[in-house]
Amino acid sequence: MRYTPPRPPTKPLKILQPQGLTFQISREWMIASADKNNTLGVNYHLLNTFISKLGLSPTLTKSHPNYQSLRAYGVIAA
Repeated sequence: MRYTPPRPPTKPLKILQPQGLTFQISREWMIASADKNNTLGVNYHLLNTFISKLGLSPTLTKSHPNYQSLRAYGVIAA
């Protein structure tokens, strides 16, 4: 017996879409967000460099409660 894949439904599926919602992004938020992402990326790279140079366990270091506060050090709150 030959296999035939199931056919897609004939009616399109209705996906819930919120109506009346508009999103406005301010320029200040985008700049703060870009700066925040840049700082987080630099801190992440720096922490990974320290972990590898000092021969620390990445799993244990990243699961430490203070790791996230070190990673977010210097981030400007929006």
